[in-house]
Amino acid sequence: MRPENRATLNIRWLFAPDRVRAARAPAFLDIGNDELLFAGGWRPESSPLAGYGWRVPKDWVVANVLRGGAIPARLAEDPAEVRNMIMAHQAAESPKRQAE
Repeated sequence: MRPENRATLNIRWLFAPDRVRAARAPAFLDIGNDELLFAGGWRPESSPLAGYGWRVPKDWVVANVLRGGAIPARLAEDPAEVRNMIMAHQAAESPKRQAE
């Protein structure tokens, strides 16, 4: 399953190193349990560092990214935009679920 099809997580990193805040490239952070956190975007000037991302199985990264596959694109510059997209999608799906 591609990371952008997985649940989006809000990320808050209280003591993020300066190099993480300054990075402009996509990043995978090891969170244990054979999972990585793909950081989809950071909120500019946030303190503590805040953003959004997806839990990604390490096997997916090996099979897709390390072997030349594409890294998922950012959904938006600001995590608030991602939250708004998710809420709009959920609102659109809600009437469908009620009709069933």
